[in-house]
Amino acid sequence: MRLAASPGAVADLYHVGRYMDPNGNSHWLVVREVPVPLWMGDRLVDGDPSGRVYYEVVADQAIIAQIRHEVRGIARKH
Repeated sequence: MRLAASPGAVADLYHVGRYMDPNGNSHWLVVREVPVPLWMGDRLVDGDPSGRVYYEVVADQAIIAQIRHEVRGIARKH
């Protein structure tokens, strides 16, 4: 799913899932996919023309809560 950090911001791509731990408890796993930024002189430039991306496991509970809210809203529509 795509989610913007703030209104008008470019939306990041998130891969979202749930898994069961050995005790049978369900947990959310959220991974953010982001284009590799380029250094141009003394600044970062968005987007790598080669299409390379990196993946970040999201630990920020506020972002996870926002994604859970969005996913549940999508599920209710279907």
